[in-house]
Amino acid sequence: MYTGGVLLLMQLNRRQALLGLALLILSWGGLLIGASQLLPLLGLGGGMPAADAASAFRLALGNGLVLIFTFGVSAILVLPFWKDAWGGVPLRFASISPAVWGWIALLMLGLQPVLPWFSLDADSFQLPPAWKDQEIALEATEAHIETIMLSLLTHGALFWNLIFLAVVPGIIEELFFRGAFQGLFSRVMHPIAAIWITAFVFSAVHGQVYGFIPRMLLGALMGYLMLYSRSLLPAMWAHFLNNAYATLTGYVAIHFLSEPEFVKSTYRPPVWIALVGAAVAGAAAYQTYRLLRRHG
Repeated sequence: MYTGGVLLLMQLNRRQALLGLALLILSWGGLLIGASQLLPLLGLGGGMPAADAASAFRLALGNGLVLIFTFGVSAILVLPFWKDAWGGVPLRFASISPAVWGWIALLMLGLQPVLPWFSLDADSFQLPPAWKDQEIALEATEAHIETIMLSLLTHGALFWNLIFLAVVPGIIEELFFRGAFQGLFSRVMHPIAAIWITAFVFSAVHGQVYGFIPRMLLGALMGYLMLYSRSLLPAMWAHFLNNAYATLTGYVAIHFLSEPEFVKSTYRPPVWIALVGAAVAGAAAYQTYRLLRRHG
């Protein structure tokens, strides 16, 4: 009787998680369609690069609102389905050692010169001949997104870029991907498998084929932070820092060094800088893991 009751409970939890996943994806898709229709009417967002400070602000604001009203709202709508996967309190803070935040900051800083070496480029990204049209389309999307990002870094105010390119994605995307998506998947499969499936989807949704592998690795890192801490806060902190470091680097490269090439997906930092970054990131990752396991 006891075994049968446990199995029944597991089946109910699995069905609830699958229902939550379906509702999450459907609500996200519906909200995305609605946002894509509404925001252009308000003169926000859009797919054209910014030409001045005003258009950069509207573009960044629109993209930030899209994240909030698609990823953010859909994750909150299905909160009852996924919060128990993380102990019912996915934003817990008290159980995390204060030193973790500093080690995560070093970890993300060290990864900045390392991850570009995992990126693809026009030479390394080759699909079979039968898929040549898809390859051309993906590369065109990559170039378009890169042009938009360069325009934001060139014309946008640093403060607003940090808000809309670092703070908003760091909170909202983690709420959706590590909180809801990974949380629900972890109830129907092994937690490690859930981390990597979520990381794959996280990277694919961004639509940048050259940066697919680095972004998937970042997604997996934030998934492990969520798993070991049982809280969204470390993953949000890591996501924010990654985007903030990249935004600050791009701003300095364009406005102070006159080197926009540093921002492009084809740029690779010097090997010695990447090796130093790898050493820093490795040490910081070990300390973060040790502290999270100790207090978890």
